[in-house]
Amino acid sequence: MDSVIYKIENTINSKIYVGSAINFINRKRNHTSALNRNKHHSIHLQRAWNKYGKNSFKFSIIEKCNKKQLIKKEQYWMDTLQVIKNGYNICPSARSRWGFKHTKKTKQKISEKKKGSIPWNKDTKGICKSTKASFKKGRTPWNKDKKGVQIAWNKDTIGIMKPNKTSFQKSHKVSIETIKKRNETRKKNGWNKRIGDYNGKI
Repeated sequence: MDSVIYKIENTINSKIYVGSAINFINRKRNHTSALNRNKHHSIHLQRAWNKYGKNSFKFSIIEKCNKKQLIKKEQYWMDTLQVIKNGYNICPSARSRWGFKHTKKTKQKISEKKKGSIPWNKDTKGICKSTKASFKKGRTPWNKDKKGVQIAWNKDTIGIMKPNKTSFQKSHKVSIETIKKRNETRKKNGWNKRIGDYNGKI
């Protein structure tokens, strides 16, 4: 995808925000996400977004250009459209961090500055295990005093399901004789008790 100079235009008052991007789709997504979360870096654009609503703004490409010309072209359009005076840009000069690298001196300063800081994860090693152990303390195990004790699920129910007192017979009032006749008929037709066995003709 080509590098572009783009604008975010307020369709109500025609005010504009100008920017540059190597990937316009991603930049548009980032702008929209920040604006919807009320976290955009341009306070002027954020206030207008909150006031007029997202449907009042239009994203469009002004010009396609080479990566090396991005800053120069962005500055040109910022000056031409006067976005500082009559727009939403807050910085008068175009700038980009594309291809930017810190010098060795700057890197050393950053490193020295961080030496005195406390790491965010200090004293958190193994915290999951300790938290789990402390959580278990004071809790009564569900199987306490039940080790080796197994109670049959059908205890005190043996003998209840008798052939002449099944729930099926009670609900549908099917007689024993009817069931016997049906079973005999099935045997004649080739059906066995075992699932999947069929001796009859198809």
